[in-house]
Amino acid sequence: MKRVLGQGMLCALALVGLVSADAWAANGGENVEAIVEGDSKPGSGLRFEAAYTGEVSSNVSGGLRQDAIYLDNLDLQGTADLERLLGWSGATLFLYGIGNSGGSPSEITGELQATSNIEAPRAWKVYEAWLEQNLFEDRLSFKAGLFDLNSEFDAIETAGLFLHSSH
Repeated sequence: MKRVLGQGMLCALALVGLVSADAWAANGGENVEAIVEGDSKPGSGLRFEAAYTGEVSSNVSGGLRQDAIYLDNLDLQGTADLERLLGWSGATLFLYGIGNSGGSPSEITGELQATSNIEAPRAWKVYEAWLEQNLFEDRLSFKAGLFDLNSEFDAIETAGLFLHSSH
């Protein structure tokens, strides 16, 4: 568990450190709040976001065995407003990469469904990559590429309040 915790934290700290140094230098030593989310340069049409989630899950009684597991997840997103960048009216390009590491709390609890919403096999992958075209003053849009249909049609915000994966 210590090894996984160390790797995840080092990765997150290195990313924040690199982005912080770059943002600090680019802004003349001022306004480094845009290190995790914000425009690369105001008005440039590029936006980058990073989110790190760490979670400790422990089974203190029952289940298959008593143990604690650290999970982490790093989300990296980039959005390009192609109208600002290339003059392509109503077009947006979106890329979303995700990195998961850590163990599986279900292995110690015996739960058949995932006990954590960030529980996933250790991997880095492209989660979404799509191009969207808006037409008729944003009344009609077309999206092509790799994207999560749940984000379009089955997003229940209140389900985030619950721990069990069924929600």
